[in-house]
Amino acid sequence: MTLTVDEARAKKRLYPVLLLDIELQNSGGTVYFSDKNILVGSNQYQRYILNASNVSDAVKRSTSVGDNPAVTIKFNNKSFRTYSHLSLIENDYPIAGAKVTIKEVYLDDDGGQSDVATLFIGIFEEIKRETNAGFEVVAMSIKTNNSLKSIGRK
Repeated sequence: MTLTVDEARAKKRLYPVLLLDIELQNSGGTVYFSDKNILVGSNQYQRYILNASNVSDAVKRSTSVGDNPAVTIKFNNKSFRTYSHLSLIENDYPIAGAKVTIKEVYLDDDGGQSDVATLFIGIFEEIKRETNAGFEVVAMSIKTNNSLKSIGRK
């Protein structure tokens, strides 16, 4: 049984999983990253997200007049495809200017999934604070969904 996002949020035993769809530049296609390895629909999301703690704050700010919310995402810089570190995709597919869609899905104890909700659509800026362990990228909003207000994620 698939739950709606609102039904899932009302249940205490379910937990949210962040999903990122990143449209790479230079015909790099779309990559699917998450804070958990998970199959959602026909997309296999790989665990590369270490932190996206200000998503709810960005969505809340989006209702402010004249505010252009941003989300900072910290990625695990482990190997990816043929690259020794995820950040090295920058050499072939620039991160700055790539479109990112942030979504959420809720899982129950048995791995059942709710519907997927889109929370934020933005454009990435340049990679920041890069180390062998991780790196950060800021996404400036082009669209948000105020649904995060109700869960108060920090």
